[in-house]
Amino acid sequence: MIKTLTLNPAIDKTIFFDAFNMGDINIIGDMRLDAGGKGINVSKVLKIFGKENIACGILGKENGTFFKKYLDSLDIVYDFIEVEGSNRTNIKIIDEKTGTTTDINERGLNLIETDFENLKEKLFCENADVMVFSGGLPQGFSDNTYQKLIVIAKSKNIRTVLDADNQGFINGIKALPDIIKPNIAEFKRYFRAEINTEDEIKFYAEKLIDTGIKLVAVSLGERGAVFVQKDCALVVDPIKVKVNSTVGAGDTMVAVLTMALEENWDLERTAKLAVAASAAAVSLPGTQAPDIDLIKKLEKDIKFRYL
Repeated sequence: MIKTLTLNPAIDKTIFFDAFNMGDINIIGDMRLDAGGKGINVSKVLKIFGKENIACGILGKENGTFFKKYLDSLDIVYDFIEVEGSNRTNIKIIDEKTGTTTDINERGLNLIETDFENLKEKLFCENADVMVFSGGLPQGFSDNTYQKLIVIAKSKNIRTVLDADNQGFINGIKALPDIIKPNIAEFKRYFRAEINTEDEIKFYAEKLIDTGIKLVAVSLGERGAVFVQKDCALVVDPIKVKVNSTVGAGDTMVAVLTMALEENWDLERTAKLAVAASAAAVSLPGTQAPDIDLIKKLEKDIKFRYL
């Protein structure tokens, strides 16, 4: 069983404009609402692949019903703790003329230590094979929250995936999760180095592999992705698709990496499907999971090379 953790869920409100004019009156062309947050997005993708999973995390009592109804509609099992207050709403402005996405994100719930203890108790009340720790940390939780949770998971022989940023990522790595998926900006920040070439990415990723992390997947956006594990590294070239929304593309890749970890796939299969799924995600509006048939179609066009 796979569990995903979303500490700061969001209602993703995606607004489409034929052309968005800053500082002027704009008329909405279309709009959609999705339950979001990185872990929830991972759960959506796992579900379309037929992987049963449990979406865990923290819901505010004032609007938590929206998330429950949304996940029920997708037949995704969930097990959240509930606290006072409302989860955040994140607004995604899609300018269809320029193909750009502008994110306006709220901060979310302000939590306390008791909330962390309650979450920890619920998260580990029953075992899992793999746990996914992804997304930003909510207000009130310490920078080493992911580190603490990964340590507990490993003590229970649960394999772990980390996709976070800033100090959550930096401290989380100290617990040596099995897989990490930084984007290139996060990767550079972690090493405080100007890393540009594929060989440079491999060099620094191997430093992390030497510490005990099993797979480092560095997403490069329009340039594809680099995947590094012990004694093997490869680059997957990007697939050209029409971009409707970049939100959730990384979470789609994390979902594939999670399946690969649970099922012990080889690196080539993992990397090809991860990039194909991510490309399928950006071709769709909002943070909905991509269609499985589209993913399989794109996977046939994947090109990669070993480093």
